[in-house]
Amino acid sequence: ELEGELNFYREVMAPEESDGPVRLRPPRFSPTDDPRVWEYQIIVQQSDPSSARNAGDLRLRLFGVMAGETVELNLVDLDADLEADALGINFRYFQRFDGVIRLPPGFVPERVEIEVVIAKPRPDGVLAAHDWNDVIVYTP
Repeated sequence: ELEGELNFYREVMAPEESDGPVRLRPPRFSPTDDPRVWEYQIIVQQSDPSSARNAGDLRLRLFGVMAGETVELNLVDLDADLEADALGINFRYFQRFDGVIRLPPGFVPERVEIEVVIAKPRPDGVLAAHDWNDVIVYTP
């Protein structure tokens, strides 16, 4: 576990090349004892750690099928602790969001989409999409 944390901080301080102001790490969703409840972790980090503080919004949408129809759900619809449809970001190096989502009965997730809209220091943004099966993390 300690080695994993050290690797995380190494990546934050020496991130991969990126075209935008921020880099989105793939989100992580871990199952709980309840098949409809999942713990999540989202990490957004600066592409260039020497640049100014970033501020803006992060939105997560979950796409799937429910009752034979394609459905789009926002994070605020899934996480009872949230009141707004966007998570505020304000960081210099990185920001991590942890929470718990509850999927509606009969909803089968297929894809996760994360959008970051930077307001400061200059307007910009990034959008990333992942297949649901690619972001599930099973821990022993």
